[in-house]
Amino acid sequence: MTLKKTLFACLALALILALLAGCGSKTESTQTAKPEASAQQNEASAPEDAAESAPEAEAEAEAEAEAAPEADAVNPYAWLGLQDMPKCNYLDILSTNNFIQVYDTYVLGVKAEVTDACEGLKSYQKNQSNLSYNLEGMIYSLNTDAKQYAQVDMTSAVADAKAAMDSAMSEGTNTKGRVFQGTGKSAVPLYSDESGDSAEYEYYEYLTGDPESSSVLERFFLRDGDVFAVYTKTHAGESDLESTNVIKSISGDVPDDLFVLPDLADYTKIN
Repeated sequence: MTLKKTLFACLALALILALLAGCGSKTESTQTAKPEASAQQNEASAPEDAAESAPEAEAEAEAEAEAAPEADAVNPYAWLGLQDMPKCNYLDILSTNNFIQVYDTYVLGVKAEVTDACEGLKSYQKNQSNLSYNLEGMIYSLNTDAKQYAQVDMTSAVADAKAAMDSAMSEGTNTKGRVFQGTGKSAVPLYSDESGDSAEYEYYEYLTGDPESSSVLERFFLRDGDVFAVYTKTHAGESDLESTNVIKSISGDVPDDLFVLPDLADYTKIN
């Protein structure tokens, strides 16, 4: 190759490299500009996107909160030891420890109507001529026919009893000591003989204590999805005592004057 041709080839190569370098600079400049423009567009649209997505985010958060499992929630029946039973009106009210109920009790061949009420640490029971009151530690047993009464002062234990009750209800501590035995189906003992109702009802059975020495067996009978009868068999040594309570009504609306002790001026104190 002549010198002239060599010089021409070198100049041509330098020109091509210069052109390539120029194209590279333009390309980099263009690519750099695009992200900046994109960022500006994103910044401009961010408030709109945020405004549009905020309600969606809130809705999603609410849905997640509603769907979250309540595995740690305390069963309201647990402090009674009845958490294995299905939800029902009777236990909903009974578990509040604020109720008044009326039931027919069948025991030793006798049927009697009983009114039973509770409001926190206050309780009341009326069984024919017998009245009993627990007025936050002051306990009274009255016989309205004989005009006699007995009185026991347990007020020193009220503060501890209240704290224990509040703790048991909030934490679900089984204060009754009931142990679930299972379910079954049968006629209601004692009641079926007296009423002639031989229909079989589903029941949930519980045991408290030691069956070999002293224990209480309970069966909660269900009808139309609610407790309507409670059978109890109390075992002590060689003796058994059976009773059945058939619920007539239960309410959380307790009369204000129910826990007012009657005038005992003409009663005789026997203890």
